[in-house]
Amino acid sequence: MTAVSELLSSADVTLASTASGRRGERTHPSEALSQRLGHPRGDDAVMAVLSPPVPVMAASARGTLPDSDQFAFEPKLDGWRALCFAAGGAIQSRHGTNLTYRFPMIAGHVQNHCGDVVLDGELVAYRGGRLDFSALNYGPARRRAENVTIFYVAFDLLAVHDQDLRSQPYAVRRARLERLLSAPEPPLQLVPSTTERLAALEWMSLELAVVGIEGVVAKPVQSPYRSGRRADWIKVRHRVVVELVVVGVVGKLQDPGALVLARPGRRERLVGVSLPLPSPVRRELAGKLESRGPRQELPPLVGGLPGGQQSPPTCYQPIAPLPVEVSTDAAIEHGRLRHRPRVLRVAS
Repeated sequence: MTAVSELLSSADVTLASTASGRRGERTHPSEALSQRLGHPRGDDAVMAVLSPPVPVMAASARGTLPDSDQFAFEPKLDGWRALCFAAGGAIQSRHGTNLTYRFPMIAGHVQNHCGDVVLDGELVAYRGGRLDFSALNYGPARRRAENVTIFYVAFDLLAVHDQDLRSQPYAVRRARLERLLSAPEPPLQLVPSTTERLAALEWMSLELAVVGIEGVVAKPVQSPYRSGRRADWIKVRHRVVVELVVVGVVGKLQDPGALVLARPGRRERLVGVSLPLPSPVRRELAGKLESRGPRQELPPLVGGLPGGQQSPPTCYQPIAPLPVEVSTDAAIEHGRLRHRPRVLRVAS
């Protein structure tokens, strides 16, 4: 926990030097990352064996951390997953798109300080003592105006020069990453790692959740890096039980598939859409849902929306307000839930 706290508490100390770093050359988002890596900066620059886009390895969600000494644990930061190709000063999102033009200071710093490597990590925005997910969307001018600092927090080393490390065990890749980043300078950071489960459980506290530590990722120490969502890596988010108000249903009124939720006292502002309802909750809701007005379209910015930006849009049936208890994580953006909550029961 100390390392995470140091990461957050030290950000205000390094804010000025990070924000005033040199501004990289702007790259249009349609420019192919592989083309960018084909023109490395500097006469002695070389390309790593990997070139973008590279599919990332993703963790599978679970309810509890594994109780085994064969796992390493890392805090899960509230940010954007990104690969950094240092030789070309390029950054790739988890979806394979080019983020270089949005964070030129990160790409330039890693290129200058790490040599020819490929890193996997998280882009995070620090403001006012906490990580601010929504601030990652800000442009450079707004970041400076609102004292937002961007960090790249590395947690894996995929390649060094012409050596692809993805087939190597996590423990080997982690050891090499720690040597590479033995004395990192902002905006580059190294994510903490521990093999002690009790220490990892301390990262699951509410105090850390509210400052941007979403939970913990568990990784088998002998696991290679394999693209796609894998059961090898396990992510466990900190969850809380809160009371929200049901203001609509997705599906049939008599047999709803999901619930449209709002904050108590602010029923005009939708905050999310629940996960599909389990059978016991469906039975508990029977006879308690009262229709109110014609069907409506879900706004596209509601957190947890299961299709608000699709065509055709998702519609729901407004109902008389009904309080329920839900289990949710601490990921909130613009006052809305980013991930769909799980409905536990009708509130008494």
